[in-house]
Amino acid sequence: MIDPKNCLSALFSSRQHYLNRTIQANNQMHTFPLRTTLLPEKYLERLGSCPLLISGGTEEERGVILGDALSRAPAGTRRVVLHGGNRTLKPGVLNRKGLSAAAWTWDLLAGMTPVQQLAMLTEDGRDRELVPFWALALEICRTLGEPITLDSLAGLDWLGGSWQLRLFREVERNTALDLLRRYDAGMATRAAQAAARLEVLRRASGSGPASGLPAAGSATIWSAEIHGGSEALARHRLDLLLDGVERGESLVLAVDGLTLRHPLLERPIPGVRLLRSAPDLFALPGGPEALPVQGCGVVLLRHTAYGSAERLSAHFFGTYECLVTETSTGYQKRSAGLLPEVRNIGMSVRRQRELRLAPRILTMLPAGTACAALPDGWEGLLRLEF
Repeated sequence: MIDPKNCLSALFSSRQHYLNRTIQANNQMHTFPLRTTLLPEKYLERLGSCPLLISGGTEEERGVILGDALSRAPAGTRRVVLHGGNRTLKPGVLNRKGLSAAAWTWDLLAGMTPVQQLAMLTEDGRDRELVPFWALALEICRTLGEPITLDSLAGLDWLGGSWQLRLFREVERNTALDLLRRYDAGMATRAAQAAARLEVLRRASGSGPASGLPAAGSATIWSAEIHGGSEALARHRLDLLLDGVERGESLVLAVDGLTLRHPLLERPIPGVRLLRSAPDLFALPGGPEALPVQGCGVVLLRHTAYGSAERLSAHFFGTYECLVTETSTGYQKRSAGLLPEVRNIGMSVRRQRELRLAPRILTMLPAGTACAALPDGWEGLLRLEF
């Protein structure tokens, strides 16, 4: 004979199983689709000319995506990549991948105003000790009739005395004496620091022409490494690019591993396609909220920091109303009747907000895999090919 208690329990378990399956299916409809995949070339093809944001992963992973995206820029568009030392974005590596690439080099100080030149030489005034030295050095250069370039400043040999002899030979005597009096012992002790700063700037800009902007209209990808992630160097190059855009030139700009704020990086500008990548977009000034997200493609690679993964997931993929079941069991004793003991099983469903993409997934992604989204609404996994 079937125990009535077991019979009722079986009926309830079947109902509970059905309800759990229904709720699970409902939740899966709203969570990030981890079973949907796409290859990079198909992803970039569907992305078209929309901006792209990349976060996490290794330099190689980010470099693969950026290189492919730059290679798809339309003819007549200037292609520029600024990076903080990503070897996969250097001209030699890009050339070996079959892409036409060259270093964007030029004398940083050429074409600048005196105020801009002083800001560049002193890291926007952060090197306060060097401000008086460089202000005087620039005045001496102008007095001697030298063009204000890195090469001309280095050629004057501030640690030696050749420039002082030139002052006496080429400049009116009182002007020369005034400049030499201002170049006191304190200035001389800063000359070594200034020479070191000058060498850093020369390595960062390379040896190139005085012209600032790289050529437009070719298929060349112009790559510039910002040594030490110098904010002043990066901002100056971005200012030059912005000037070109304001003259009506088209630009595809890739920026990797640089932490600074600039109009080109923070708001949509007609004629500009931004490809922004970083080891962690959450760590950028202003966080992901400062980035232009409207109409952007998003690629999130593996992140080691759970907090960053959580915030990026919420910002780019949002939350959903998750249904959660709760079961309660109780027993009721009766003094008479068929069932001396009644088992009461209750079930309730509650709602709670959950991230569509669990942060732990971003922290556990295997190499070459990314959670991605397209402006047309597609979401899924991206499989990179190296």
